[in-house]
Amino acid sequence: MPPKKRTAAAGRPVEPVPGMASVAAVGDAGPTRAGTVGVSVVVPWRPTPERERLWSFLRPRWEALGYEVIEGSCPDDGPWCKGIAVAEGIGRASHGLFVVADADVWCDGIPAAVKAVNGGGVRWAIPHHLVKRLTEAATSQTVEVGAWPEVRTMHTYADRPYIGHPGGGIVVLTRAAWDAAPIDTRFAGWGQEDNSWALALRILCGREWRGVDDLWHLWHAPQLRQNRTTGSSAGALLYRRYWAARNSHRNMTALVAESRPVAVS
Repeated sequence: MPPKKRTAAAGRPVEPVPGMASVAAVGDAGPTRAGTVGVSVVVPWRPTPERERLWSFLRPRWEALGYEVIEGSCPDDGPWCKGIAVAEGIGRASHGLFVVADADVWCDGIPAAVKAVNGGGVRWAIPHHLVKRLTEAATSQTVEVGAWPEVRTMHTYADRPYIGHPGGGIVVLTRAAWDAAPIDTRFAGWGQEDNSWALALRILCGREWRGVDDLWHLWHAPQLRQNRTTGSSAGALLYRRYWAARNSHRNMTALVAESRPVAVS
């Protein structure tokens, strides 16, 4: 039996492609500049020579869109925490529409995702469908020539292209969506924070709009982790709590609240 057609956030029928909404659901996806919609790009950032090289290649692309670019920081005297870095950057943001983006990725569909969220039909969006991870050699060539690979061989991709995990890579969202479902700061190091964030966003803010463009992922040495899917035992346990709460607005709200700082009077 053929799968039923889904309905996009804007109410138009789209083809049943798992995890992806149609760009046509929001109409023309032409360039959208920060001067008209007010966009702050927040990049969770802890500099290393390797990552600075990649970010030096990517930052001008963000600036060319006319967006405010903020490097969100995490204290150097503790473990890396994406949630802390993003929260710090959002705290300095001038606008109410955010693009949370890792410092090693790019997608040409970013303006379309911004337009989808800015239109008010959805509270968050993912600009990409497939993730294309470049090899170390392909990354070096891309940075050197200043362009993505046009001729692709068996040496271009580190992995077979795959459907990107919601919450990872690049996410566009409103300030209200961030306030309702921020990234949990209890995730330390690598792993599970992105998937958990997506589960919180979906139940607390509704389903995302999803684009069809590719996300390019530049190569860098991997962070310490247990394996390719699990960062730490603590992170895996916390993710299981998010998974258990994924269908309950009340339970998810309580879980998210656990990671919020307590006000000191």
